Order: sequence, then structure tokens, then C-alpha cells
Amino acid sequence: MISVPSGWTRTQGAAHMTSLRPPSDDGFVRYYERRPVRRFKDLVLDLLAEDRDFDARSFTSPRRAMTTEGEVAAWIAVDGVFANERAARFIGAVYADDFIAAIDALAFTPRASRTIIATARELLAGVSLGLGVRRRRFYYAPPPGWTGIAAGGETSWMPPDFPRHRAIIVVPPAEPCADAASVVADRFLEDEQQRGFMLSGIVNVKPFAPDRPGAITLSYAGSWRRDRPIMTHHAVIATDGRYRTVLRLETLAAERLDEDCATLHAAARSVEPPAAPGAGARPHERTLRVLSELWSE
Repeated sequence: MISVPSGWTRTQGAAHMTSLRPPSDDGFVRYYERRPVRRFKDLVLDLLAEDRDFDARSFTSPRRAMTTEGEVAAWIAVDGVFANERAARFIGAVYADDFIAAIDALAFTPRASRTIIATARELLAGVSLGLGVRRRRFYYAPPPGWTGIAAGGETSWMPPDFPRHRAIIVVPPAEPCADAASVVADRFLEDEQQRGFMLSGIVNVKPFAPDRPGAITLSYAGSWRRDRPIMTHHAVIATDGRYRTVLRLETLAAERLDEDCATLHAAARSVEPPAAPGAGARPHERTLRVLSELWSE
């Protein structure tokens, strides 16, 4: 939900859409409470296609942001023409677990753009979904060239030459957790064994990187049945007192283990755990990298 700015009028539309108009009536802000989850680029193009009176001419680089509740957000500014006048547009999205809350603002004239676009940015930052503490997606740089398949919040990445290259990197959502990474590693390994994984060698636990004091690497090998080939598991586990993130490599390609571990570590170094509510909603001034490159071709 969003709060109606003082003096603005509110109209309820169809399909979970709320329309807000300023006192000057020289633009609007539309709030879509639920849109299907998709790449940010596709969402922007969909919203522009739904308004044929606006002719988009140029786009800023998409940006990422954070709401005051700590939810992942993205926005972009668009310049164009509306009714033969230069017009400014702002499109933003808040990514929940299985839907998007979207804000689409249009200022009919250059004079109106400052107020309406600024209001839209404030509304985006203040979108309240009330989803609370839960498993959450998080920022990370996907393995270059690998193909990702998402299912239930978890993404599995496969190398370009899969299945000849029998490896996979699995990235589940961040889990609420106050334990140290070493405790998480013990439970992770115990769970593997309870599910039938049979260790065939030494378990190695090491610090991940000097600049990541809350992160460790966990390495071990084994098989799910005695007649199966040996599989190597390598995981990077990090905790920050609120969430734990785990990126794990599972591979049968022993001859490419160093290469695959380097790919895993590069992705793990890019991890940004979910933000705490109230951590700040100022947009980041870096090119958008939301949920596995939502703006990529």
C-alpha cells in the first residue's frame, strides 16, 4: 500500500490499480499493487505499451533502490512527449516474493515534472508490503555465461557446456539466522548426511576472505549411494546476525574444480544480504543489478 500525499485525489481502478492526481491536475501517479514477477525491463515496456498517448524518447540507466521496509526496488526515468508537449515519466517497482508492486508516474509538462517525479520517488521508497522477516532474495552477480533456472526462490546455475561439464551452482534465498557461519555449516553438513549423503573424505572449513569476517567455505566430497560417482560439494556460507546466505557448488567435473570454485567465489564476493528495515531508501547510483540482471537482454 501507499500513502496519499496531502492535497492529492485518489481513484480506485481495476486490477489492483490506484490512481493519484495532484491538486494542479497536470499529471498522475498510478500504483499497481500486484503485477507478475518479471524482469524490470519487461515491466517498464509493458507499462509504456499500456499508455499509447505517451511517446518515450529517452531512458536513464535503471537504478536500484531499497524501500523503508528493506524490500528490493528498482526505478527508471523516461523523457518523452505527451499531447505534443515534453513530458517526464518515472517507473518504479518493488519486488516481493511472488509479485511486483509498481509505480508509474507521468508529468504532462516540464513544469510539473519536479513535483510529480519527486513524489513518485518518495512513494516508491515508502511502499508498504508488510511481509516481515522471512526468506528473502538478495543481490549477487550471476556466474558469467552460466544459465540460471529459478524455482521457488532458488536459482540453479549451469555452465555453458552443461551437461558435458557436470557442475551446478545453487543459490537459495537468504534465511533469517542469528547463528555464526560455523554453526550453519555444521547443520548444513548434518542435514546432507541425514538425507543420505555419504562422506568419502575430510571436511574442510576455512575463512572465506579477510574482508568477509562472517563468511566461511565448506568443502567435502561423497556420493548419495555407494554405486554413484564421487561428487564434490563446495559452499560459501555467510551470516550478518540477521540473515545467512549460502552459495553452493556441486560438481562431478573434478578436473575443473579450481575453475568452478573460482566462479563460485566471484559470485559469493558480490553478495549483498537483505537490508534491514529503515536502513535507508536512497537509490544507489550504480547501474541496476536486480535479481539476476533483470535489465539484461
